[in-house]
Order: sequence, then C-alpha cells, then structure tokens
Amino acid sequence: PGSRPSVDGRRPPPRDFSRAKHLAEVSREVGTPAAPQQWLLDGHPPRTSTIDEVNQMSQMTDSRGFRTGAAISVLLLGVAALLHTSEPTGSASALLVVAIAAAMLLSAATGLRVSLLGLPFRILRERGVIGAPAPKDLQPVPGLRLAQVMGGTMLLLGVLADTAFAADLVALALVVTVATLQSFLAITGICVACKLYGVVVWFQNRSLPQGATTIAPQKIRMTKGSGR
Repeated sequence: PGSRPSVDGRRPPPRDFSRAKHLAEVSREVGTPAAPQQWLLDGHPPRTSTIDEVNQMSQMTDSRGFRTGAAISVLLLGVAALLHTSEPTGSASALLVVAIAAAMLLSAATGLRVSLLGLPFRILRERGVIGAPAPKDLQPVPGLRLAQVMGGTMLLLGVLADTAFAADLVALALVVTVATLQSFLAITGICVACKLYGVVVWFQNRSLPQGATTIAPQKIRMTKGSGR
C-alpha cells in the first residue's frame, strides 16, 4: 500500500529499512540485546538505543586491519632474524624489533586509532579497494589492545634479554612466541591473546560486591565465522 500524504499534501519519502536490519545483525553478532521490533517499523532506533549503539560500536574495530598488521609484523620479524643471522653483533636487528614493539604499544595506547602496522590496510580501505567490514569482522577493542600490549612487551623483553644479559635462548623464545601467535592470527583470524581479556573481565566481575553493576562480557571471535 502507498504511504499516506502529509498535511501539506506531499507524500513522505519511502522508509529505508537497511540501517535497522544492519544494526540488528551487528547486535546479534557482538552479543548486544536484540533490536526492538519498532526499529523495523520506523527504520530508526529510539533515543536510548542510539546511545547504546554508539557506546557499543565505539568499542569495536575492523579485525581485518588487525590481521593485516599481524602479517606485516611477522614479515618484519623475519627481516630482523635475517639481519641478526648475517650480523650477530650488529644492532640493526634489535632496533627493528624495538620499532615493531613500539608500533604495537602505540596502537594499544591510542585505542588502536594509531596503528602503524595496520596503516596499509587503512589506506586501501579509504581508497575503496577494500569494502566496509561485515558484522562478523568486528571485534572488541579492549581484547585487541591487551594483545598488542602483551606482544610489544614480550618483544622488548626479548631485546633486553639479548643485549643486556646475553640470554640468547630467552630472547629467541620470546620473539618466536610473538611471531607464532601473530602468524596464527594473520592466517586463521584467531586471536589467542585476546581471549585473556574475557578471563580478566570474569575475575573482575567476581570481585565486585553482590548487587553491583558488572562489566558487560564481550564476545571475542575465536574462529572464522564464529560468534565467539
């Protein structure tokens, strides 16, 4: 049926339901409450839902850029390994590892807004080469920040162990661990370190007094296409 004319005799434009449907899909994917049925009728969420939507989406990011940054970090760590092999006493490899660690820690400190390792992905997305993220590509920012902090710290400890204490095996173990986890993330999309954020939230909620407002759990996708 056609839409009824307004008071001035003009017909209102047809309603666009795509936004409401997209928000409903994102809500189901990230574990937020289901969208009210009125959204699908009006095409616009109520005021309180808009605030919840902004708060929720401000804590999400495109995991494809994170995976791209992981792949680049692995390549750079491989270059550092080659430099160390060709010149064991040189400082070029150590400086490169420190630069990678600094980039990861900077990303964590800025809430992933400044990601040097993910810069190529952002450039391609802004130029339209890569499309907008699907709901399944969104991941919680806090878990990814924790992963960046852990990775950057382990790399710095590896450089410190090698340069200050000549503990080559310890340094190698730390760097190889980061490279392995980053490779696993880049290939499969599984963020092992991100899962620790869920454990932190669980312990924090247990330590709160009874009746206090708990921290909302955030689902972290552990397998491709999964909701966890």
